[in-house]
Amino acid sequence: MIPSNPVAFWQYFDAITLASLFIIITLLLFAYRRKHGRLMMTISQTVASTKTTRIIFSISMTIFYPLYYSFIWFWVGPKTGMPSSFYYLLLASAISEMVFVWIPATKGISNKIHTLAFAFVSIVMFTVPLLILRYGTGLSAISKVGVITFTTIALIIGGMMLVKKYQKYMLIYEVVYCVTFLSLMSLIAHT
Repeated sequence: MIPSNPVAFWQYFDAITLASLFIIITLLLFAYRRKHGRLMMTISQTVASTKTTRIIFSISMTIFYPLYYSFIWFWVGPKTGMPSSFYYLLLASAISEMVFVWIPATKGISNKIHTLAFAFVSIVMFTVPLLILRYGTGLSAISKVGVITFTTIALIIGGMMLVKKYQKYMLIYEVVYCVTFLSLMSLIAHT
C-alpha cells in the first residue's frame, strides 16, 4: 500500500524509535566497553560478541526499525511526493535490514551475509536522500542543504574507508553515517 498523502499518525515515530534505539544500543556498547576496555571495529561486531547482546539487539531492531521504516513510508515518502520506485527500494532495504539484524557479524558465511545486507542498506541510505532531492516536492531550503551535507559527509567517509590507515575508524564512520542519515530524514520530515 503506497499512500497518496502523509499519514499524520506516523509523523513523530522517528523521535520515538530513534530515542529507544539510541538508549538500547548505547547501553550495549557501554556494557561491552566497560567489560573489555574498548569497542570492536563496528557496532555489529560489538553487539554480536555475546548471545545475550545479539538477542537484545535483534529484538530491539525488530521492534523499532519497522516503525522507523513506517515513518518514512507513511510520512516522509508521501510528504515529499516520492514515486513508487522509492517504496520498492525502501521495502528491499527493510528486508535487508532484518537480514543483517538477525544474522550476526561473527565469522564465516554469517559475517559475509551480514556484510552484504548491511552494504545494501548503506547504499539505500545514500540513495534515498538523492531521490528525495531529485523527485521530492515542497522540500524546504534547509532540507536541500541537509541532503547536500549528508551526501558530502557520505562521500568523505567512503573515501576515507578506501585508505588502509583510516579503516580502523570504521565504528566512528558507521555512527556518523547513520546519525547523519537519520537526522536528515527527521529534518526532511519536520521542515
